[in-house]
Amino acid sequence: MPLSFNFWMHPCSNTFEGLIITTNLIQTHVYILFSLLSVGAQTEMKKVVGDNATLPCHHQFPPSSSLDIEWLLQKPNSKQKVIITFFGGQVYTNEATGSDASRLSFAGEYLGGDASLLISDLLLTDSGEYYCKVKTGGKYHWSQVNLIVLDGVI
Repeated sequence: MPLSFNFWMHPCSNTFEGLIITTNLIQTHVYILFSLLSVGAQTEMKKVVGDNATLPCHHQFPPSSSLDIEWLLQKPNSKQKVIITFFGGQVYTNEATGSDASRLSFAGEYLGGDASLLISDLLLTDSGEYYCKVKTGGKYHWSQVNLIVLDGVI
């Protein structure tokens, strides 16, 4: 009996979207696939200019030298860009210059499972889709936050 299964990725963020299985014979392989990739819930957050925002991202990977964390920002009609990353034991702010870089930091103990992003003193231009990608040893965790920054009171 031929086996076939399909899974697809979100076109903008490479997040796992679904799996179609045509037979139960590959149940073990499906479990392996799910254990390699976990996807957190999509969240929408509304904040006001000048506030701080903590964008949630939690993982269950143990601290290791192969742990990588990336926060990416996707704005409408724009290329996705990495804004902060942890790699090789160091935190880097990427494609964020000047005052933007100083407003970005990890909010929690990112090596211990809290890779949430803190954005201080929000600007209207901080609105967008934020993606957290945590990977180690071939395993991945993705989460997504849609941040909407408003000019005035919510």
